[in-house]
Amino acid sequence: QDRKLSGYHDSSHHVCSGFDEQWGLCPEMESCSRCERVDCVFEDWGQWFDAGGCTQIDFRQRGIAVSNNECGQPCEGKKMESRSSPHSRCILNEVDCQW
Repeated sequence: QDRKLSGYHDSSHHVCSGFDEQWGLCPEMESCSRCERVDCVFEDWGQWFDAGGCTQIDFRQRGIAVSNNECGQPCEGKKMESRSSPHSRCILNEVDCQW
């Protein structure tokens, strides 16, 4: 809504002159722009990798192949997984010590 204001001034009133503009949403009107829904899509899981040292934990991760837009669904789920993975180099052989 636009309107041009003209001013006058007397002892009991003060009116400004200028241009007034109001913006707002019109819920009864259809939107001017349509949002084409783009949902988030994960990439495939990567290979398992050793966390290093003797933590005996492996990890794998995945990234985002397609990011969602403002009307699409975000990705749900883990971006990284871990698993127990005993490594032979970290397992000590028990020795029965007899005195």
